[in-house]
Amino acid sequence: MKKIISSTALLAVSAMLTLTSVGVEAGPQGCKAQKLKHKLPEERSTIEPGGSFSAQAAKQIQKNTLKFSVKGTPLDVNITTKANGTHVVEGTIPAELSGAGFARIKITGKDKRGCKLSDGWLLQIGGEVPAAEAAPEADKEAPAEEASSTEAPAETEAATEE
Repeated sequence: MKKIISSTALLAVSAMLTLTSVGVEAGPQGCKAQKLKHKLPEERSTIEPGGSFSAQAAKQIQKNTLKFSVKGTPLDVNITTKANGTHVVEGTIPAELSGAGFARIKITGKDKRGCKLSDGWLLQIGGEVPAAEAAPEADKEAPAEEASSTEAPAETEAATEE
């Protein structure tokens, strides 16, 4: 009787392992997180508007599902498949993002099993700040001047107490 139970248990475990290894398990549990490699420029680097960026996607990623955006703006990219099956993605930062400060290049896509790719990297976009955005900077300096003028009486009071 013990041999029958252990044989049945062994058969059940063997069947589960076989089903898992052939990819029957799908969805989030069976998905491996996909990330891009060789992202250039490197994280937190400064890039000028019109500057180029690139990254490499694994061969499991379906290149027709890759979407790139920055600050909600879709980016036009060129995707080339190398001989080893990996995809090299190249694009440029749009000129209208001049002076945008830090922005994340966001990438989405799917692999051949339907698992999602969600990745990105943070870059500082250089260039001049557009005139419409430069005006608030002047307003930010005014409170700093007021703060320095209010510091002087405090120093005077401290001097008179001594």
